[in-house]
Amino acid sequence: MSLEDNLQKLGDLNRQANAGGGDDKVRRQHEQGKLLARERLDILLDHGSFVELDRLRTHGCTDFDME
Repeated sequence: MSLEDNLQKLGDLNRQANAGGGDDKVRRQHEQGKLLARERLDILLDHGSFVELDRLRTHGCTDFDME
């Protein structure tokens, strides 16, 4: 895989992480009068004072016996 391919993949993953679960889930949260976590942080914190770490990190356990 080339550097350009890796950068494209990283960009795609960042966009996906920023999407907040997709348009349907974002719309549902907003319809319930709720803000997304990043939207709440934008309101609570001064601009530029927060740096999100491990945005692309996922939990090691993905099987929680949930349906």
